[in-house]
Amino acid sequence: MARPRTFTDAQILEAARATFLEKGAHVSTTVIAKALGLSQAALFKRFKTKNNLLIRALIPKMDAPWMRRLEAGPTDQAIDEQLVEIGVDAVQWFRAMVPRVLVLRSAGLQPSLLAQYLDELPPVRVIRLFTEFVQAAVEKGQMADVDPNVFAIQLMGALHGRVFFTHMFNLPPIPADDVAYVTQIVANLWQGTAPSESP
Repeated sequence: MARPRTFTDAQILEAARATFLEKGAHVSTTVIAKALGLSQAALFKRFKTKNNLLIRALIPKMDAPWMRRLEAGPTDQAIDEQLVEIGVDAVQWFRAMVPRVLVLRSAGLQPSLLAQYLDELPPVRVIRLFTEFVQAAVEKGQMADVDPNVFAIQLMGALHGRVFFTHMFNLPPIPADDVAYVTQIVANLWQGTAPSESP
């Protein structure tokens, strides 16, 4: 008699994520279990409830390399160049995360429930990291004396908005190239934030 297949939590979450993203939050856990060759009872033994499985499968990843780069603070490289590099990576992260968050919202899950799984909610963390990065750049004389929080919200809104609108309305992004888009956004913001003299 063949031994039943075993799956790691990561493999189950990957299969659940793909199913939820394809079919929506209201898909039966029977469908997920069947795709894995597991019984529904075995699935619930590992993840207890459908909501727990849904959240664990779709919760945004909060340790992306671009977030760690923001956390480390600005280097001596020109700030506008750093912001373009970070921004391009952030757009790609948003592209993976926006569909996940929309599925979680469609399930009626409130942000307060997500807070049980995360130390800090994604938008709060992203704005905080951008704000701290800009504040450090201002203090080092690499940027003009701007309000770091306002700058962070402007930049994050432009990066998130690109992904949100193309996803929600199934529109092609304009311009098509992420680097061109982020470069233009940073250039627009940089006009009012560049230091008057190079440090």
